[in-house]
Amino acid sequence: GKYYCWNPDELRFLSPADKSLAVDYWNINERGYWEHDMYIPLRFDVDEIIADRHGLSIDEMKHSIRRIRLQILEARSKRIRPGTDDKILCSWNAQMISALVEAYAAFGNPEYMEMAERNATYLLTYFLQEDGHLWHSAKEMQSGVQASIPGFLEDYAFCIEALINLFTVTGHEHWLSIATTLAQTVEREFSDDSSGLFWFTSDRSAPLVMRKFETGDNVIPSSNAVMAHNFLRLSRLTGVNGWMDRSMFMLKRMKSEWSENTPWYSRWARVALEFEHGSEVAVCGPQAEGMLKELMKAYSPFTVFASTSRMSEVDILRDRFDPNVNRIFVCSGRECELPVQTIDEAMKLMSGKRR
Repeated sequence: GKYYCWNPDELRFLSPADKSLAVDYWNINERGYWEHDMYIPLRFDVDEIIADRHGLSIDEMKHSIRRIRLQILEARSKRIRPGTDDKILCSWNAQMISALVEAYAAFGNPEYMEMAERNATYLLTYFLQEDGHLWHSAKEMQSGVQASIPGFLEDYAFCIEALINLFTVTGHEHWLSIATTLAQTVEREFSDDSSGLFWFTSDRSAPLVMRKFETGDNVIPSSNAVMAHNFLRLSRLTGVNGWMDRSMFMLKRMKSEWSENTPWYSRWARVALEFEHGSEVAVCGPQAEGMLKELMKAYSPFTVFASTSRMSEVDILRDRFDPNVNRIFVCSGRECELPVQTIDEAMKLMSGKRR
């Protein structure tokens, strides 16, 4: 905290009036006290209140704060700067992609989708190896991006999740294809046959004294819970029954944990709810993209969406495209209602599935 914290005596380089304003504006006082006579700069009162206390107009105060900020930054530049953690993590970036896709689905802001696809392209360019494996981290060097450390289960789990999310919103099948490939890698190289769960490290990783499972959901969902969710969603999209079976087996294996201590196994509980209440919606036709955007504005956390404006071999979309008409298929457990052609009709069917 030495780099970022201040005490009033360290602001002696400011004029008395500027020091009084800075102390008030950034709460270098009892409100911002941390420890050892050090204070964390933080805002509390709005500008109008602070300006009034110091007999200034808003414009005068903002001008003074800009000048004071430059002086404080100059003084801070003489301190020893803390080390910068500049590594790029596959799993964290994948989570950001999922967040951006969800925000796009809710608000329709195209910037969110542009950011998500740009980030996904970056990950696949620098983290996805030619043999279908992932790297865990990378750094941007003068010589280019240098990736290192074989991917952990969390990298695969969150990357697969992000790619599924991208497919469900865009309908671009290459995202789903890569997600499928990565899921096959997880099955092949992370599986523990005795428990039905997945190790945190792959069979290709350097041997460890003790290999671990990650199952408890905390600030970040556990990699096993995310993989159980991924397999369920992939099965519903691709028709691979084995993945749904694997997801159910994992869920049953963890039932005592997620049913008795739900706050610490929340993603597992979500998977259980999706097994119970999940549905699939396939939007097919020349206006599929626009219709999908409208459908996704409704909060449907247990619904898997897919769309296409051309012939598709993806299981959920196969043999459902007609270039002359828009059709929406609302299904649950592969049992589908008759296709409808309007958003309102589809929403009514979806509402029935959510009950």
